[in-house]
Amino acid sequence: MGTPIVFSAKFLGGSYKRFKPNGEIESIPMADFQLPPATMFSFRRAHNVTRTNLLGANGTVKEIYGFDDWIIDVRGLCLDEPTRSAHDQLDELLKWEELADSFGVSGKLFEQRKIARVCVADWSDNLQQASPGVIPFQFQLFSDEAIELVL
Repeated sequence: MGTPIVFSAKFLGGSYKRFKPNGEIESIPMADFQLPPATMFSFRRAHNVTRTNLLGANGTVKEIYGFDDWIIDVRGLCLDEPTRSAHDQLDELLKWEELADSFGVSGKLFEQRKIARVCVADWSDNLQQASPGVIPFQFQLFSDEAIELVL
């Protein structure tokens, strides 16, 4: 459309898990998916701090300090483009939403926060009446890291 994209992002293809209609898990191949150009991200993350009150004094002792998962709010518009329609983009996004797995993600905003994998936590889309070729969507992602346990 000729509009510069400041922070593009891509879902990385690979073999991911999803539920079959009977409840079993299957692996399916997914191709890379470039998110629509009109997609905005907001990031937030809580700090996990355990505080203990001091008896006879002011303040608290901070005992454990860690970080929660990143919560990423994603909002955007699927717009008709010369190479793909808004409905094609929505269909592809819904395939990612159906996964029962975390998946790879790339983009400058994710790399700055060292986020390599995410999973979909919440989804919403709203088809606008009298707006052909425009489908607003929003969803929430949680960052995910592989945790390896050593026995």
